[in-house]
Amino acid sequence: MDNFIIQVKSGTAKGLTTQIQNTAASTGKTVIGYTPDLNPSSAVVKGVQKAGYNVFTTLKDLLNFLGK
Repeated sequence: MDNFIIQVKSGTAKGLTTQIQNTAASTGKTVIGYTPDLNPSSAVVKGVQKAGYNVFTTLKDLLNFLGK
């Protein structure tokens, strides 16, 4: 995508926050996380959000965000 980079992590998604931060710093683009194997209340999801990034756990929510 021209405006976004989507970091997809499966399983426990360990390291997602660092991965998003590094990608954002090196590209200057908005980076979004997608973790289909986690629930919204997981520590990883909360950590990504606390760092100021968007992260989604369902394809529906991700597509809704991208459609805006």
